[in-house]
Amino acid sequence: SDVYKRQYLNSLLVPEPERMHALLLEDAQLVHKNLTYVETFAVIFHELLGHGSGKLFQCEADGSLNFDQSLLNPLDGTPVKWYKNGENFNSKFGALTNAYEESKSEAISLFYSCFPEAWALIYPDQADRWEELMYSLWLYYVFIYSKSFESHSDQLGIFNSAHSQGRYALIQAVRGHSPDVVTVEWKDDDTDAFKLRLDKSKIRTKGLEAVKDYLLHLQVYKSTADSDNGLAYFKKLSELGADEFRMKRYIFSTMLPRRIELQDNLRINGEDVETQEYEKTYDAIIQSYMDRFPEFDKELYDYWRSDAVYLLSLIHISEPTRLLSISYAVFCLKKKKRCNF
Repeated sequence: SDVYKRQYLNSLLVPEPERMHALLLEDAQLVHKNLTYVETFAVIFHELLGHGSGKLFQCEADGSLNFDQSLLNPLDGTPVKWYKNGENFNSKFGALTNAYEESKSEAISLFYSCFPEAWALIYPDQADRWEELMYSLWLYYVFIYSKSFESHSDQLGIFNSAHSQGRYALIQAVRGHSPDVVTVEWKDDDTDAFKLRLDKSKIRTKGLEAVKDYLLHLQVYKSTADSDNGLAYFKKLSELGADEFRMKRYIFSTMLPRRIELQDNLRINGEDVETQEYEKTYDAIIQSYMDRFPEFDKELYDYWRSDAVYLLSLIHISEPTRLLSISYAVFCLKKKKRCNF
């Protein structure tokens, strides 16, 4: 199931090279070729060295400080600030805590990708290919930067996904610090079509310096409880300018319709097992469930009727096409009734 989940998520995030519209075809093909390597590398450094890393300067319950008070802020040379007793990262940075932390963790993966020792540690048998893998990983992040537009809401002016906002802010930081590392090439016509170009020769110089600067800002603001400057810095990098809105229009124009989740059924015909396939329609989804559960469950139906208002809320949250979520919601309601919670 873990392998299936991983492959399923890969197919959602990274389509076939021909549909990675923001990248040059040869770059998209390289990402696909090395996808397993770069994704695994990114996840390892993101999770193990990203989340939770970095000391928080704070006042303990007894009034003592857990740091040397002679320390100066490396960004402006002033004495460092700290968290008061009872404060923490979540309470200070509020609604942007998750996106902020995700972005820092993604940046750590990009940072370590610039060092052959990191690749040799994870893939000893691929040590001689580390530069190709590094380039593929940076291309991967450039591509998912373009995908982040899909979760941005014009009406609310925010991203609906912490991961997407974090990835967007990260590449925006690179573009702002070193504009010639990741560049936008617009198609010479009346459309908003574009390609993102990554200069491989600048990854370990200007690209690395940009990531280091970004990490320094994020970590200093986080460590010193400086939510005012930290949130202002991160929000600025999360904004869409005229070019970014233009890119977003193009990305939306290339999006496919929402996937229809439909599971085939198996049935026994004598000594043979046959697959019952269905068309990719909403009617077929209903028919698939009717074929899978042909018996009428009056008890379940009665529970659904009595708790319809709650079930409809759950369906709205989980989206109409996510039938597994809906089925689980029905199961939970049924279990709740039986256990009298």
